[in-house]
Amino acid sequence: MLVIERGEVRTQGDASGQRHPASTVLLVVLGFVLAACGVAADASSAVPPPTTTTTVVPLTTIPGRVVDGSGAPIAGARVHTYIVGTTYSSTLTVDADGRFELTVGDGSHLPPGEWEIGATAYPPPERHELLPQSVSLGMVGGPLVTEIEFVLSTTSTITVDVSAGGQPADAWVYLVRGSQSLGSPAVIDGPTIDGVVEFEAVPLDDYRVFVNSRTPGFADEWYDSTPVRSEAAVVSMTGGDRTLSIDLEPEAVVTGRLFLPDGTPAHDAAAIVSVDPLAADAYVNPCRADVSAEPAGTFLLGCLHPGADYRIVARWQAPDGSWLEASATVQVAAGETTVVDLYLGDDPAVVPVVPGRLVDSRLGGVTVDGVLAGGGVVDGGSVLVVPVVGRHGVPESASAVVLNVTAVRGDEAGHLTVFPCGGDVPTASNVNFVAGGVVANSVTVKLGSSGEVCVFGSATVHVVVDVNAYVSGEDAVVPVVPGRLVDSRLGGVTVDGVLAGGGVVDGGSVLVVPVVGRHGVPESASAVVLNVTAVRGDEAGHLTVFPCGGDVPTASNVNFVAGGVVANSVTVKLGSSGEVCVFGSATVHVVVDVNAYVSGEDAVVPVVPGRLVDSRLGGVTVDGVLAGGGVVDGGSVLVVPVVGRHGVPESASAVVLNVTAVRGDEAGHLTVFPCGGDVPTASNVNFVAGGVVANSVTVKLGSSGEVCVFGSATVHVVVDVNAYATG
Repeated sequence: MLVIERGEVRTQGDASGQRHPASTVLLVVLGFVLAACGVAADASSAVPPPTTTTTVVPLTTIPGRVVDGSGAPIAGARVHTYIVGTTYSSTLTVDADGRFELTVGDGSHLPPGEWEIGATAYPPPERHELLPQSVSLGMVGGPLVTEIEFVLSTTSTITVDVSAGGQPADAWVYLVRGSQSLGSPAVIDGPTIDGVVEFEAVPLDDYRVFVNSRTPGFADEWYDSTPVRSEAAVVSMTGGDRTLSIDLEPEAVVTGRLFLPDGTPAHDAAAIVSVDPLAADAYVNPCRADVSAEPAGTFLLGCLHPGADYRIVARWQAPDGSWLEASATVQVAAGETTVVDLYLGDDPAVVPVVPGRLVDSRLGGVTVDGVLAGGGVVDGGSVLVVPVVGRHGVPESASAVVLNVTAVRGDEAGHLTVFPCGGDVPTASNVNFVAGGVVANSVTVKLGSSGEVCVFGSATVHVVVDVNAYVSGEDAVVPVVPGRLVDSRLGGVTVDGVLAGGGVVDGGSVLVVPVVGRHGVPESASAVVLNVTAVRGDEAGHLTVFPCGGDVPTASNVNFVAGGVVANSVTVKLGSSGEVCVFGSATVHVVVDVNAYVSGEDAVVPVVPGRLVDSRLGGVTVDGVLAGGGVVDGGSVLVVPVVGRHGVPESASAVVLNVTAVRGDEAGHLTVFPCGGDVPTASNVNFVAGGVVANSVTVKLGSSGEVCVFGSATVHVVVDVNAYATG
């Protein structure tokens, strides 16, 4: 007795030769097969047809039976045969005892050859079975030696109810049997009608159920799967009918831009972006996107399953026929848009990210991964260690980061100093705060050897830290331990005694600050990242930092009130003599610390500050766009075009802005982010009612070359561009 347990059906047994999903049943081939007859003697091999035949031979007759699982005959069942490699097929109906005879030879309905043989019984219930391998049927004489018996198993009905957003979903559903793959021809599949599909006569076995979403905005889904779709639940059919309910999740979207090796956006058919799931056994439908020429270099992938990790891969064929590849790893969430830019060739020096919170010490504080969330105040005189590498996409290759650091409700006036862990606290400050106030500043800081930064607080205060970008490599943007270049106050100290204790900067005057050759800034530096502080001004005013040798631009970097202490980060191009200039609109003490320098001309390109937004009545911008448009309403988003304005080219991937909140109706904050995604849980400028507060922001550009500004309360907004970064 030979037992074969897996098979498939190829037809219903009619002359049309139509093929149908298979069913696994038990096939028993009784007796033995004479080798000359050409019928295989076991399930592992088949004897090929004879190479010679006699000229006159009787017909060969092979009988068989079709029975159910109890052994009872199935009257009216059909046996269907297909000759391999041709369109020839034949069908016969069994008798009342479930018996049939296959006659092979001249004049019969079965010519000699290699055959696929199956049996079908129609409702109630419909069942199918096919021999798991082809059988060679030849012409021989002699006694009857072989009988084929089909045992057609009991079946069930599986009903799958698919919804999306609480409504019936348009989808295509697949039943994947046993160890079969989704692409197997044995898969049973069909479309939903009003969100429901019913599969009848399903053989008893284990199945996995996959839904291919055809409802826009919703993702594919395995039944009862893990978030990465790699462990779909097994539905065991052991008798009786089953109904399954599957609710599709909103799909996740990845968008961004692809940059060529020369820094320009890709914009032709030679560039393709595709997706690989990182889980080896995860499934993703073929998912790829062309790179658009308008806006140049943009792509959008809307085929990703929420909760999974993916590798986004871009390939571009160069004019010489060679291929370049760039990739990035992303984790996507339901209904959210992830922005990622890809760079063919060398990685960019400055890689902006959607702002992500690394620290929030306040009660109920939330961070990107739960680390340093709600831990309580930083005590005065202590140091907070902040892990950075490996969080929110900052890789091990990062040498520095651009952070937004906020001091919240200090017990008394004080300052925060951010520096690479592993060294002493430097004589410098990044955030200056008063008791009970909320003050933020941008900080470019080198990472310590363990991928951490340290935050020193001179007074007890809550601390919030957001990451806006990281610096890749060691050459283009070179962070240094903060060093003081200017301190005009009585008794002020600098790294070399220059510009120490020189007294206030008079209103309307310009202070020239030598930079090159001080605190490690080399002659090759093209720009510097400074922290500039206004201290105890005689009246309200502002400071503007610019390359010496030109006129004072219509822009501001630090806005101060009489008697206040306000700091801001400034990325500024060096003048031809390696100096920067500081203009004060009112008399004030000035403190300047250097945090980094830019080497070369390509990666980060400082520009003379230029105003892109001034919502105030009578406001002026570089081109009249977004000038005098009125307040930004609380809860709304202002879209700011950047590319093509004030010298920012299409190849720019990010910009360094100075963003100012002016006379808000109430306390609130501004968040600056790449257009095209959700407003992140982060802030860049924190303001009080009626105040004027500025901060430097390094922000990635959206796919259309824009940035977005969200205001939590109604406020005037002023935006100046200080530099741009290229790929």
